[in-house]
Amino acid sequence: FPQEFRGLVEAAGFEVTEQVETTPVYELIRYFKATRLGIGKTKLTRTYYNLLNILFGKNRFLSRAPNASYELYETQFILAKKR
Repeated sequence: FPQEFRGLVEAAGFEVTEQVETTPVYELIRYFKATRLGIGKTKLTRTYYNLLNILFGKNRFLSRAPNASYELYETQFILAKKR
């Protein structure tokens, strides 16, 4: 969780200046597994996500889960400086 990651960095003696969460886990699950309908060897969900990005510049992996009380992320970055 983002707040736990931040706490670990701060407990190690760093001051967090920026924190970015990207690639929500629910989007990865939807991208790779959710839709079993196929177009050739490409899953329908994967085709939809890729077309959204190519045609409209919308990246679903940078969005938040709708109505989520918490968010799990595959990737998080923290920019910090030593105190």
